[in-house]
Amino acid sequence: MLRGAGAIAALCGLAAVALPWTTAADDPSEASEQLGYALYLPIMIWYGVLGWRYLRRQ
Repeated sequence: MLRGAGAIAALCGLAAVALPWTTAADDPSEASEQLGYALYLPIMIWYGVLGWRYLRRQ
């Protein structure tokens, strides 16, 4: 299950990087900026889960 969640987080990260505002497009729309932030959310959650599991093992 954790590997599947990691794969989803990786795909979201790739999609976020592919958005035009990350490739220096002029004046990105607010909607595309918010979409990019939303796509980074699974990555932040993924690292939070990994950190939580690491701390529990300590």
